[in-house]
Amino acid sequence: MAEGILRALLRREGYAGEFVVESAGTHATPGAPVSANSVEVSAERGIDIRGHVARPLSRRMVERADLILAMEPEHADFARMAYSEADGKCFVLTQYCESEGDPLGIPDPIGMGLSSYRETFSRIEAGLLAGLPRILALAGVGGDRREQKTTTEIATPPREGGDDDE
Repeated sequence: MAEGILRALLRREGYAGEFVVESAGTHATPGAPVSANSVEVSAERGIDIRGHVARPLSRRMVERADLILAMEPEHADFARMAYSEADGKCFVLTQYCESEGDPLGIPDPIGMGLSSYRETFSRIEAGLLAGLPRILALAGVGGDRREQKTTTEIATPPREGGDDDE
């Protein structure tokens, strides 16, 4: 959901196509489809993530990234331990984007009902909205609208188990 939300926010601000926004899991099963609950909740907010498939975080992704935002501290720790290149550019989304962000981050709603997915979506959206000026400043865009590109990676939690759609 985070990738879709950030893409939508950037598009709304006039930066469509100027950023590479990717999502990867710390223990993702390559090619696994996005959960039905994630698709439904995102669609309720006008964001289409049906085509998203899981992929594991890789050294190449970390090397190319200017910023890596993890949902939970364990995922940021994993990225920094697995890839030294993540040092200094890997943060928990809530701590990077919010002035008094939750140090525990945003837990994965996998296996929970739609209300948990809605809450997760809202928390991710609020965090990214709060952090958007900082993300744009990192890329050297904002007030002067310079044309620069950056890579923002969203390291998401591992996907284990199934969803309870009820």
